[in-house]
Amino acid sequence: MKFGQNPIIGGCNKKISESSFQAIVPIRSLAGWRQERAYKPTNFQTIVVCASVGSFMLYFLVLREPNDIDEHIQRPIWVRKPGIDPEQAKCMMEMDHQMLGFKMDYEGLERYKEWYYSQDPSTFEQNNQNKPIKETFKRKSVG
Repeated sequence: MKFGQNPIIGGCNKKISESSFQAIVPIRSLAGWRQERAYKPTNFQTIVVCASVGSFMLYFLVLREPNDIDEHIQRPIWVRKPGIDPEQAKCMMEMDHQMLGFKMDYEGLERYKEWYYSQDPSTFEQNNQNKPIKETFKRKSVG
């Protein structure tokens, strides 16, 4: 066996005749392939899909009541992530206002700046790598 030959297939020097190639790989025209692949939904299917997607969006964007996660997200960033740099907190607050329509709390940000600069940075959670990660959302025990 020569170097570079596949032991299963053998040499690739063999010429395949056109008739045997057509028997192995049937040649189709591009238009025929498109006609086979084309799928046109019926009017009923279109109406059902549009109604389903519309009702889904109506419920989740308008009718749904806020839950715990929504209330957690709407809190200011310095409450969600204590120890964040005040400049980053200001940028995040402005982005939350632009993207999600949350209120801008500049007075709270000023109070946070005063607190932030009066603290030792090594006490912040993200700077203390040895602390175990706390679970924010724990299930309340019923009893």
